[in-house]
Amino acid sequence: MKNVKKMVDRALALYLIVGVLNFIFCTALMFFLYNVCGVSEHVAPVVNYGMGSLIWYLGCKFIVFPGHATTFQLIVRFAVEVVICYVISYYVLAEPLARWALQQEDIYEFFT
Repeated sequence: MKNVKKMVDRALALYLIVGVLNFIFCTALMFFLYNVCGVSEHVAPVVNYGMGSLIWYLGCKFIVFPGHATTFQLIVRFAVEVVICYVISYYVLAEPLARWALQQEDIYEFFT
């Protein structure tokens, strides 16, 4: 039982480290592309999401859970999940959630 707890603690710590570093890098990349390079507001998030997904996959594959076998089927499944999550987050949920958030007085005042 100690080995399982030690492995979970280590995996969780690595998972969080990879996730935070991935977020920082990809968010910086997106803002750099948009604000410095003049990339459109639609392309910069796609690059952010794509790069973040690639880094996330590689980080989990080689750092968090090394030694697990990878198959073509797993890669295709991961890619499909990334596309589905991107579409849902940017084209289904983003506008209604932003509209709701801006209707909240505290949030509106913070951003104006």
